[in-house]
Amino acid sequence: MFAGEPVGRLLETAEVDPDFALGYCLTGCSRRFGGVGPIHPRVSLELLAARARRSRLLPSEQAHIDAFETVAAGEFSRAGRMWDDILGDIPTI
Repeated sequence: MFAGEPVGRLLETAEVDPDFALGYCLTGCSRRFGGVGPIHPRVSLELLAARARRSRLLPSEQAHIDAFETVAAGEFSRAGRMWDDILGDIPTI
């Protein structure tokens, strides 16, 4: 359960843990779903941070970065299908 501002908490955790790329995915997607544009500096920085950690992640986690990239590009329906595929393959991540 989050207390306070969840995006800030996720970013704090992601900055401390070099392998928590999904934190950047969550915050970036939250911004896009909330109406922030694809070229907003925070979305761009969060996408870069997630990509920079990609090589250290499991394939299922890498798939979340792929979906984040798709959301960042404005392809929300396609990203939803990607998340459906992720959940179909590994329902616990």
